[in-house]
Amino acid sequence: MKTYHSESPEDGQQTDAVSLSPKSSVSNEIIKYLATLFPGRVILWCSQDHTVWLYTDNAATFYGFSMEKLLTLTYVDYRNMIHPDDLEAYDLCSRKIVQILDNDIDPSYWHQHRFIIQYRVWRNTEYFHLREERIVQSPGQKPGGHHSLMSDISEDSPFSNVQLDWYKVSPLGYTKINNYTPQNQKSTLSSRESEILKLLAEGFSSKQIADQLFISVNTVRNHRANLLRKTNSKNVIQILKIAHQ
Repeated sequence: MKTYHSESPEDGQQTDAVSLSPKSSVSNEIIKYLATLFPGRVILWCSQDHTVWLYTDNAATFYGFSMEKLLTLTYVDYRNMIHPDDLEAYDLCSRKIVQILDNDIDPSYWHQHRFIIQYRVWRNTEYFHLREERIVQSPGQKPGGHHSLMSDISEDSPFSNVQLDWYKVSPLGYTKINNYTPQNQKSTLSSRESEILKLLAEGFSSKQIADQLFISVNTVRNHRANLLRKTNSKNVIQILKIAHQ
């Protein structure tokens, strides 16, 4: 099978010249139509050399930048926006996609599959739960590389860990094939999680914790979900027992 190269750049690889741009070779009319179909989401294309084109005009707002600032960002800058606890797992998921494409799917059917990665990305003052739906072009299709549909799902589901799910597309919708959760993800608590655990043990509510730490209630909920996962607890009561140990 034809190898699909879309892994993260190695250290020392030249990426400074690769910038994010809101323009593309796709017609503006098609882009506007796609934006009406997927409101609040960002549609982008990433080439195999990591050139990134942001199609939709809401990209700056979505990532929390002015358009002027967005135009100065490089691919490395975007990677630096990914939560440091999620970055290695994100790279492992990207490599897993390469492995699946190379070994499990006929290249002529690549475009009939969808790869969905969930991870956290920085916006303004906090991280949000991002869902990236990746569509890889079959060899010979233009523009090549892959398209991604980015959406903020923070309000829909609390973040627990980086995960990859992949699907086969049919006329009736998506059929799930499998999922992959990198095993490298840290089981130790982050400094913020430890801080929230301490405040929970002191009897503070999520709203009070959010006000005290100057973060959103939804972010506190995400941290609480991480605490449940990392401590193998079923509820907050079990988490608090750990806090008193």
